[in-house]
Amino acid sequence: MTRITLYGQHTSTYEYLKMMLKRKLSKAGIEIEITEVNDWKDILEEKLESLPAIKFNNHENLYYNQAQNTNEFINQVTSKILKEEDYGKMLKIIVPTDFSETSTNALVFGYSLGQELNGIIKLVHIYKPAVTQVDNIVIVDEEVEKIKRKQLDDFISKINQSWVGTTSDFMPIDGEFIIGFVADEVRNLCRESIGRQLVVVGSTGDSDRIKQIFGSVTTQLAKNCPAPVLIVPPNASYNGVNKILYAIDNIILDLDGCKEVLNLANELDAEVHLVHINNSDEKYPEQKIIDACQKIKPETKVVYHEIEGEDVSQTLSNFAQEHQMDLISLTSAKRGFFSDLFHKSITRSLAIHTDIPLLIIHPQ
Repeated sequence: MTRITLYGQHTSTYEYLKMMLKRKLSKAGIEIEITEVNDWKDILEEKLESLPAIKFNNHENLYYNQAQNTNEFINQVTSKILKEEDYGKMLKIIVPTDFSETSTNALVFGYSLGQELNGIIKLVHIYKPAVTQVDNIVIVDEEVEKIKRKQLDDFISKINQSWVGTTSDFMPIDGEFIIGFVADEVRNLCRESIGRQLVVVGSTGDSDRIKQIFGSVTTQLAKNCPAPVLIVPPNASYNGVNKILYAIDNIILDLDGCKEVLNLANELDAEVHLVHINNSDEKYPEQKIIDACQKIKPETKVVYHEIEGEDVSQTLSNFAQEHQMDLISLTSAKRGFFSDLFHKSITRSLAIHTDIPLLIIHPQ
């Protein structure tokens, strides 16, 4: 339970602030108790700097500045409360950034997706210190670290002002500066946090090998991150998600991962297209598969496709493009199908690294 004390008179700003706090924190699944202090005698005893003012959990005062945009103040307050409460039931979208165009494109995609999924963006810059050795003494360049910290602060401030500073419809972006190795620290963030999570990363390069296409960090996260990983190609832009391709190889393992896909599709009001690439004489029981999905999420439309093809990646690419899929999803179970995608040569036309994002799900 978050306890909030709201100081001030019943002005329009005061009432709007109270309404939006209730709405936004309720949306995050955070229970709150608001105590209103309107008597001037009680307000003066608190020696507050300005009104309206807020104290939450009896330890931090926040003041509204008359020169400040009201929505900026609301976002400031809700951001601090949400952070302290680990964002309640909101989807935590972790986006690593190196300030490149690729990572910024992934941020834009993740932000747009988060608006539909009741998500909060946690933008992290993970800095590996530059070190030099002089006379057998290792020296860390602290000035470079300061520059990177400021770069992250300035970047987030600019985004919050331009993207969410003038609206109360979405939560502001939170930032964190971490020293270490990117893949390791992102995994640690996922393990330390509770609730729903999604890691959004950009893919890089134009080689025909998946490791070089995605980058070594992205590949490590796709294989080992405890949270689902969404890989956003450089050319991808968010236009909503209406069709999700979910590739099936092993019916038992893949239907376990399908729960995550079906839940996502339900939130986005999207269709799920189950695709099994058959390169043998084996036939999957189509109706049983659809029935199993409907038991999990009966309101989500599921379509089953069984297609033939020797080259898994090329066949998936062709299907995704022909059927205008918005997202391709795979489970990371350690078996031939997933391994093929990450270790074999991939043609330049592969949709996974051109313009269709790839969601990697790790079955629990």
